[in-house]
Amino acid sequence: MDAPSSFLPDLGQGDRGTTLERSFENASGGLLTRPFLSLFPYKTGPAAKGRAPWRPILLLNATHEETGKRIITGHVLIERNVFIDSLDALHLLGKDVRASTAAHNSARFTYISPAGDLGDKRGSVIDGGYFENYGALSALELARAARWELRNEKPGVKLAILMISSDPGLEQAHELVRIKEAKDGGRCLVSVAEREGEPSDAAGNSQTPNESPNYLSLDKNEVENAWINEFLAPFQGIKNVREAHGNRAAAELAVQICAEYPEPPRSASGSAPASQPPRAASQSPQTQTAATLDRAKNENVDQSPPAAASHENPYLAHLAMCMDGKPAPVQPPLGWVLSKATQDAFVDLLNQCGNDHELTQLEIALGMQAQQQVAR
Repeated sequence: MDAPSSFLPDLGQGDRGTTLERSFENASGGLLTRPFLSLFPYKTGPAAKGRAPWRPILLLNATHEETGKRIITGHVLIERNVFIDSLDALHLLGKDVRASTAAHNSARFTYISPAGDLGDKRGSVIDGGYFENYGALSALELARAARWELRNEKPGVKLAILMISSDPGLEQAHELVRIKEAKDGGRCLVSVAEREGEPSDAAGNSQTPNESPNYLSLDKNEVENAWINEFLAPFQGIKNVREAHGNRAAAELAVQICAEYPEPPRSASGSAPASQPPRAASQSPQTQTAATLDRAKNENVDQSPPAAASHENPYLAHLAMCMDGKPAPVQPPLGWVLSKATQDAFVDLLNQCGNDHELTQLEIALGMQAQQQVAR
């Protein structure tokens, strides 16, 4: 622990946070020693024509300890009209930081690495998972802003989302977020909004699984003993609520994708499929979202097939670890640099939880498979 160092003379001793960042830098061959913003250079001079070279937007989400808000390190401005109720780390600091520090700030695992002091009474930065474990909320806000800014461009913005989670305990009916095919011929479904397929105790034994109420169930094996809970409740609450926030934000991403799916093709007579009532030519985003969620309640999470991707439609792929009858081949590491053994195990991971199908569909949505066929 670093606490004794706070009361001892400065003899050049390092803390565990600095040690961890140095290990990041060594494992990256020195790449992470560079200033964070140097990874996103801007061209200058007449040849640049006022435009920067293309780089992916990298947003590193952390949590501000004193306010509980997101504090984001990025090479774009974290403007409050885009990233709602969030802080800009570099703006607060008034300077750049090493790339290893930017990475560490988003992954300050509890008690393993210390809270980061922002200095000058700005507070402290702690792990981004306290706020939201996926980063899905920031991705959703960025997608909305991109669509608005490019609203007059042709052909416009198509959302293609790749979400990667490293929780081996995800359950299909609760947290494994997939977009599914709507059997009624309408827009796609969101798996976490479908019914689980088993009747609840309140529903009575006379109902079939497909008729069971669409309530979210609880696993009684995960409920803490009442006596033990007197001591564990605060810690369990903090741990589990951050996971729930991540699951909720990931589901919001999927709902956004499904709400933007095109209407099904109509017959030669111009009518919708028999099971699908005619719709207005244009619907508000709120109406589309409500229809997406309402449709899901009539489907069973174990029975509805995945939505088929196309290069014209938006898509969300969720590559995940999950419990499908056998242990995950990878134990998620607490670090930014993966061991060789962990890298090799990802091949097996892609064959679990339907990840192989998700990856194939994402390639179709991105047009990669068509490009590969042309190359062949």
